[in-house]
Parts: sequence; structure tokens; C-alpha cells
Amino acid sequence: MANASEDQKVNESAQNNDAALLKEEHRNERKIVIGAIAAIVVVAIAFFTVYKVIDYRRDLHTASMLTCSTNYANATESEQDMKETLADAKQRAAYSSSDVADPNTLNDLAEAISRVDSLPDKPECSPESSTDALMNTADLLMIYNDDVINTTAALRYAAKAVQASHLELQNIQQ
Repeated sequence: MANASEDQKVNESAQNNDAALLKEEHRNERKIVIGAIAAIVVVAIAFFTVYKVIDYRRDLHTASMLTCSTNYANATESEQDMKETLADAKQRAAYSSSDVADPNTLNDLAEAISRVDSLPDKPECSPESSTDALMNTADLLMIYNDDVINTTAALRYAAKAVQASHLELQNIQQ
């Protein structure tokens, strides 16, 4: 009986060892599964982050292009106003110094017309440009637009001064 009891103890010990090994194996499997899930989550977060950064940069480029295009359209509109004002100014510039009461108004008008001719070329927006380049171009277009508006105002003022001087001379001659 002692043998049976020892055999039983050995069997129980073996079963306990098997159970312990199974538990340890099960724990290892759980650790591997948890590790794999954690790795998958980390990779998914990394891909999501990269996607969002790329998407953000694409949106930023699109917004930069839109800003540049809007500033370009504003500058084009201002140029059109300047061209119309220039046509009127050139008619006034055709007066001679004997056609106006103050010949200095003709000099001022000639100077205003030359300012129009000295304006630089309008910057262009290119979709292939970088976001920073588009923003720089948009800023340049704002400055260019301000220059066109100021030049147009000076041109308009000088043309009106010549016209007023011409009318003053006509009134004096009557």
C-alpha cells in the first residue's frame, strides 16, 4: 500500500506539475496575445498619426493655394481699375502746358503715369509650389495689390488735378 500511496502522490504531483505547466503555458500565451494586440494597437496609432499629418499638410497646402489665388484675383481686379484710370489719365496727359492753369499738374500726372509703368510683374501662384512658397507669394500679392491701389489713387488724383487746372484756365479765359 505504501507503493500505491506513493504512486498516488507521484501521480498527483505529476498532475500538479502538468497543471502548473498548463497554467504557465496559458500565462505565456496570454502574454504573447496581449503583446501582439499591443503591437497592433501601436502600429495602428502610428499609421493613423502619419495619415493625419499627411492629411493636415494636404489641407494646409490647399488653404495656401486658395489664399494665394484669392490674393491674385484681388490684384487682377485692382489692375483692371488701374488700367481704366490710366486710360483716362493718358487723355488728360495729352494737354499741353498752355491748356492748363498750373503746368505742374501735368508734371505730377506724368510722374504718376511713370509709377504705373514701374510696377513689378504680378507674382503667380503655382500649385506645384510648396506651402511656404505659396504663403510667401500670397504675401507678395497683398503688397503688390496695395501698391496697385496706391498707384491708382495717385494716378486718379493727378488726373483730376490736371482736369481741374484745365477747367480753371477755361474759366479764366472767359
